[in-house]
Amino acid sequence: MAYAAITCLMRTIQQSIQLTGCNLQSFYEKFESLRAILEKHMGDLDALKSLEAEIIELVCTTEDILDLESRNVKNPISRIIAFWKLHSLLKQAVGRIDSTMNKWMEMQNMYTKRKDEEAHNLDLASTTSMSQHVVEPQDMMVGHENEFEIIMEDQLARGASELEVVSIVGMGGIGKTTLADKIYNDPFIMSHFDIRAKATVLQEYCAKKVLLSLLSSTNGKIDEHQDDGQLADRLQKSLKGRRYLVVIDDIWTEQAWDDIKLCFPDCNCGSRILLTTRNMEVAEYASSGKPPNQMRLLNVDESWKLLQREVFVKNCFSPEFEQLGKQIALKCGGLPLAIVVIAGLLSKIVEAFDQWTSVAENVSSAVSTDHNVQCMRVLALSYHHLPNHLRVCFLYFAMFPEDTVIFVNKLVKLWAAEGFLKVEMMKSIEEVAEKCVKDLIDRNLIFVHSEFFHKGSSDKYPIKAIQTPMFLPPLGTFPKNLKKLAFTGTRLHWEDLEILGKLPKLEALKLGYDACIGTDWEVGEEGFPHLKFLQLKHLYLHNWGASSDHFPRLERLVINRCWSMYSIPQDFVDITTLQLIHISDSAKSVGNSAKKIQQEIEDNYGSSVEIELEQYPTGAHIASRMLYTAENSFEDVNSKVVADFGCGCGTLGLAAGLLGAESVIGLDIDAESLEIAYANADELELDMDFMQCDISNLKWRGQIVETVVMNPPFGTRRKGADMDFLSSAMKLRYDVPQLYKFHKKKEVDIAVDLWRFVPQRKQERSL
Repeated sequence: MAYAAITCLMRTIQQSIQLTGCNLQSFYEKFESLRAILEKHMGDLDALKSLEAEIIELVCTTEDILDLESRNVKNPISRIIAFWKLHSLLKQAVGRIDSTMNKWMEMQNMYTKRKDEEAHNLDLASTTSMSQHVVEPQDMMVGHENEFEIIMEDQLARGASELEVVSIVGMGGIGKTTLADKIYNDPFIMSHFDIRAKATVLQEYCAKKVLLSLLSSTNGKIDEHQDDGQLADRLQKSLKGRRYLVVIDDIWTEQAWDDIKLCFPDCNCGSRILLTTRNMEVAEYASSGKPPNQMRLLNVDESWKLLQREVFVKNCFSPEFEQLGKQIALKCGGLPLAIVVIAGLLSKIVEAFDQWTSVAENVSSAVSTDHNVQCMRVLALSYHHLPNHLRVCFLYFAMFPEDTVIFVNKLVKLWAAEGFLKVEMMKSIEEVAEKCVKDLIDRNLIFVHSEFFHKGSSDKYPIKAIQTPMFLPPLGTFPKNLKKLAFTGTRLHWEDLEILGKLPKLEALKLGYDACIGTDWEVGEEGFPHLKFLQLKHLYLHNWGASSDHFPRLERLVINRCWSMYSIPQDFVDITTLQLIHISDSAKSVGNSAKKIQQEIEDNYGSSVEIELEQYPTGAHIASRMLYTAENSFEDVNSKVVADFGCGCGTLGLAAGLLGAESVIGLDIDAESLEIAYANADELELDMDFMQCDISNLKWRGQIVETVVMNPPFGTRRKGADMDFLSSAMKLRYDVPQLYKFHKKKEVDIAVDLWRFVPQRKQERSL
């Protein structure tokens, strides 16, 4: 966004003034004026979008050079030249942006004039008479009262004394969570059940988080160091012998249910589990032999009632507004999420009949048979009516996984650090950020997460987006000077990437989970002529059609968790710049194709390409179990000197530090990994030492450390690499004296432990 780009440039100018003492205030004020124009004129014409892309590209380039020259001012030799360059650069930038803004204003004025003429021809009779039909707010859910009564009376309060699972199923945004929350907080439910607990599962399922959330609801003590088994045991004991209601919200898979269902004891007390899901198969799988409660879309009257409650109860409108509101409610397709988001938009344009008309015209195009697409389109419609400073704030939520709860005080710090917030007179940056949060709440785009709300901590209440924004600007409007791009969850079509190949400076492209949909990627004719780094991670790609002509400058190829991919295009043999192919957690055939490319390059060109077949990463769950066992079963961590061999980002070593190790040292051959590990230790406020070295050539001997933790490589890249790690660890633990000291003695007893490593037999593995 041009608005955010100019705001960041203004921040850089401020920093440059503080750093250099150079008088750049006039330029700062000029950019502030340009930003004010952008804030006022927010047309959505395609032509205006192309001009916005020009401004973004120019501003980003200016900011990069400004930052560089500001550093040069600190050098006494180049100071005068740097001062001159700073003034010259900003003067040129202002001139070019002025020219672009003039074009912007001309086109915007023409557009506004045409809209005014259209509005003048509309018959807006009785605009001064106000509607007397105002609805009082009601603490009730619209449209699902019958479902509420059936679940409450027939399925939860009555029925068998055995434990039963009651399922609610429906599309995203239809009101499953709202219904479950209302049931959970109903006074009758609170008195009927001895204990209540609630947890949200989420698509990226983590059993430990679910267990901790349920234990927190039951007022049990939380110990995050306990493993899943211990937490499940504690939860079961806290529920045993009591009539309980457990709400499991937004569960996605049968496996997730299988992982937690044994935690809920059946004591014949009439306990119930209320489960919500988008997946009918999951609902039927978990239900206790009864059909799931399937949520329906709202009918016309219910849709209007919900919109009326959200908009008209707070404001008085003339009859024509009410008539237009009924049209809008009808076009929302009966999806509560769509109605609530549109209501938030309408409540902010209370007197702009032409804008209401625009919403009525466009809302039908936002409705789709695909509920995910519908939610995104409705959000996009609301997004395009946001002020510029709120657009970038709302888009920031796309950084977090769906349904992530984030505390406002943390979000405020993140926004302040990003530098895109507009500084206001007599207000701190934190106050500006909190006002932006409130504005987004008022527009129904984010909401306060009441489950964790605590009165008295006004700056620390948790919020989350009503739906994670995942829409992108047109790919063709990306700034031409972009060097790096990363996509996650964007669900682009593979053919859309052809546009990215036209970016003249694009050198690095990362495609993460759900970045692209489809199983076949046939790279377009023009390819990616300037790309040097390509990462494919967690993609369901089967066939990749490409040649060396498509990636003529590719240097590094990283493939991670692409389990469905069959092979790397063999024509990559002819990419003369190729230096590295890194493959981890992917199909064996991908690794074989990489080795084949490596061999053919060596045979045909006499050069070499490095192939990295990475071992599985050390997940947090594995690390916690491993270190917890080492400490609680063998007392090998607390107050011990610990070494982490091949520490990577420091997962095992940091876990040892958290468990009270006296000192921890991480060793790794990769300098970049050590930098990440150091940053992780700093964030956790742990004292951990790091050393760059090759474990196989480690010169340490004797009992220098008391415990060694490691996740050794498989030995696929270099045979025996795994044994090198074990050998180095043994040399630190068992210091065998050199025998020449005893060559004159007839007999000497030396304490030696013998270790034998035996591969597991196939028969044993099958048991």
